[in-house]
Amino acid sequence: MTTQHPMFSSSFPPSDDLLVSGTLRNDISLRLCHGHSRRDIHNDFFELLDSPAEWEMVRKDPFPEDFDAIIDEVAAEYAQKVTEKSADAQRLENLRDELQQRDLVFSFDEGWDASEGAEYGAEKAEEDDAAGYVYCHMQDVDRLIHTGDLLFGFGTMKTDAELSTAEAVGERLVEALRASGFAPEWDGNPNARVLCQGLVVEFPLADDLTD
Repeated sequence: MTTQHPMFSSSFPPSDDLLVSGTLRNDISLRLCHGHSRRDIHNDFFELLDSPAEWEMVRKDPFPEDFDAIIDEVAAEYAQKVTEKSADAQRLENLRDELQQRDLVFSFDEGWDASEGAEYGAEKAEEDDAAGYVYCHMQDVDRLIHTGDLLFGFGTMKTDAELSTAEAVGERLVEALRASGFAPEWDGNPNARVLCQGLVVEFPLADDLTD
């Protein structure tokens, strides 16, 4: 079942993904769906904003004379569509605690692909001295926004006897997802990722967008 973010019914439906430019307002919409702050959005565009000539070379839409006004325009509509954190967004926050109780860390919306997502996860596991890690990378979150499907990758640090295999980590992940209120799908293959379908993940605007 496909469940799209409510911004798809707005004047500014989200762009396809973070690295492929759409129109500026649609690109901002996607970033708001990811939960990005005003500062995050500025960081994504700061090089182009410093060079109108380069902007014209790489983007189809005209250079924005008042970038913050455009952010505010999209954010105002977002605030009408998303008034509070959704239940599934809260479950994702709870998942972090459930994973921690199982000696696993969670990297969410970091890294562009599975390789980078696993790298971020492993770094967090090393920092926290955890036995394994779970990750959802940026393209996973793009897919979540567009379809309601979210894939979870996982791996082991091989520092704990009980969690020395990817399969063992996958089993702990499925336990944690169920404990958080999700309905995970996984065939037990350590090379396959865990899928949750039909999610509605909505984050309210960051504080620096509501001041």
